Amino acid sequence: MDTAKGSVIIPIISAMGGVGKTTVSLMLAYKAVRDGLNTLILDLDPTAGLTLRVFGDIGYQALLEQGKTLMNLIKQFNKGAKVNLTDYTTLMGYARGYGIDVMAEFNEVKVLAPGEEFEEFFAERQYMDVGNIIWNILDKARVNQFNVVIVDTAPFFDRRYTLIAVRRASKAVVVVRPIVTDIMRTER
Repeated sequence: MDTAKGSVIIPIISAMGGVGKTTVSLMLAYKAVRDGLNTLILDLDPTAGLTLRVFGDIGYQALLEQGKTLMNLIKQFNKGAKVNLTDYTTLMGYARGYGIDVMAEFNEVKVLAPGEEFEEFFAERQYMDVGNIIWNILDKARVNQFNVVIVDTAPFFDRRYTLIAVRRASKAVVVVRPIVTDIMRTER
């Protein structure tokens, strides 16, 4: 991956749920870390699927209590605080503390959970360019300190999350099952 021009941002998108977006996100993170790249997984799914898979229910609750979420970063930024993205991320290796078995290669991958108010954030700004808002805040929080940002998304039956993810995409991975219905939905 060429990271000479800043962060490579790779959203993992699909029209359907359950096709393997989270698994592909984790596989790409594994490869990026093996290549020696500073890697962030941004969980833009309001159900926090990737975060829950990595940290489990107890770990996810701990992240919420510690304020280690995108929503908390946005709230602090909106209050005028100087924010640094790494203060809101969690190393995947910490999942071991919650009884989750994590491969050693994932120790240095950082995860940014969405937070519980993520869906409401969108609803309150439904006529605004939420993608621009979020990426501007991430830029100010120094997202460029990561070589690779992998964005795990919700299925695009709710396009808002996908549109935010692809807004800054360097490349994108579209995951689709080899089923005519999935292919047709993806084409639309």
